[in-house]
Amino acid sequence: MLDEINMAKLVNVLKQEEGYKPTPYVCPTGHASIGNGTNLEAWPAFLRDYPDIAADVAAGRIAGLQLVQRLIGVGMKWSREKSEATLVAVLEKTTQELFKAMPWINDMAASREAVFMDMAYNMGLPRLFGFKKTLALAKDENWEAAADEMLRSRWAAQVGGRSIRLSNWMRLGEIV
Repeated sequence: MLDEINMAKLVNVLKQEEGYKPTPYVCPTGHASIGNGTNLEAWPAFLRDYPDIAADVAAGRIAGLQLVQRLIGVGMKWSREKSEATLVAVLEKTTQELFKAMPWINDMAASREAVFMDMAYNMGLPRLFGFKKTLALAKDENWEAAADEMLRSRWAAQVGGRSIRLSNWMRLGEIV
């Protein structure tokens, strides 16, 4: 697991990458999000103040733009502090699940752990697990090939500079 200093670095990078929006919005992948990129469809627990809406999300009756419109209609708004606290909570939960599924990442440099933590926060664990070649190369400590494989993905085209930065962290073994 990342130490406190590297976790703080990762949180700051994620805040820059995700930006901050105090009200719900539709992210580039079509999901209802808020704050520093918190996907409300993936994390419906953050809708507990709106039980009817949370029930509709859980049942799959509402998502994307419709969900955003409903949440704006009921006045959902997050402060920067709440957004950052939520980012940290989601990152910690995602990281626990990531380390449970891939315990071998514990043996990597902090920067390489942070690559997978960033990717998991950005796209969720199921999509990260779809990076089979990258994960296999990283597990074998073939950092150059893992970084190159990351850049060949559709994800890299979608996230642009983020993929370049993360592939450099993978390649170099340090957060730069």
